[in-house]
Amino acid sequence: MDYFMKLDLNLIQTFIVLYETRSVTKAAEQMFITQPSASHALSRLRNLFRDPLFIRTKSSMEPTPMADQLYLQLSPSLSTIQNTIKNTREFDPITSSKRFRIAMTDLGEMLLLPKIFEQIQQHAPNIELDVVPLEIHNVREWLGTGKIDAAVCSRALRDSSIEGQALFKERYVCLVNTLANSHISVLSMDDFLDFKHVLVKPSLGHGVTEEVLSKMGITRKISLELSHFSILPSVLQQANALAIVPMQIGEVFSRMHPLKVLDLPFQIADFEVSLFWPKRLTKTPSNKWLREIILSTISTSN
Repeated sequence: MDYFMKLDLNLIQTFIVLYETRSVTKAAEQMFITQPSASHALSRLRNLFRDPLFIRTKSSMEPTPMADQLYLQLSPSLSTIQNTIKNTREFDPITSSKRFRIAMTDLGEMLLLPKIFEQIQQHAPNIELDVVPLEIHNVREWLGTGKIDAAVCSRALRDSSIEGQALFKERYVCLVNTLANSHISVLSMDDFLDFKHVLVKPSLGHGVTEEVLSKMGITRKISLELSHFSILPSVLQQANALAIVPMQIGEVFSRMHPLKVLDLPFQIADFEVSLFWPKRLTKTPSNKWLREIILSTISTSN
């Protein structure tokens, strides 16, 4: 502990340069300090470790076994510290190999992720992206503790430790089997309640329709509850059921499968899909770059 308290980064750097150059003069030149300053640093190091560290010979200074051991431990440690400090002050996407972790639903993965990933690969080929399933009840904690760098979510995450920015507006629609419901162009409330319903679990952040129906005193028959939106086309093609989905994914599914989009027979407010991130990372260059990539990509797409 005494060693650690007396050791600073400049002293460590001086030792490493001395070890690599084997010369006080060359070390001073490389570090842009005077030779007496380099000699004084060497004296401090010798007193600190109670070892001569370098033995002067005719042509250079040879390291002692203690110096060899210190170099093996301190050199990679100093590089790690320097890189950590550098990354907090600047971020070069071209050379960075940073790994970002983003939380989003499978809807986000289907609609947004391909273009976001394309842009990241184009501007930062060595960046790694880890996408984790969004859990609406845990995402605040994940952002607060730094488990994730960002989250794309349709629910407002109100917390003093979280910042957010709207990406786009959405609204809910109904999705049904086209062949079985070709006669329906406008969905009445009676039609709506006659259907068997497929519900995607509210844990993904899309539980507001249940809240609205509950306030209206309306109960619908939930025949199937799913953990993901992506399986809906297969389910709805095999059964005459109804699912409530965001409009964009409803339109995608209806273009790819024999499914049709119908307006809800009751009023429900539009909602915003937003990007959230830890407030403490707002000014961090790497997180700022990630947010700008996501925002610009989605803005262009919309």
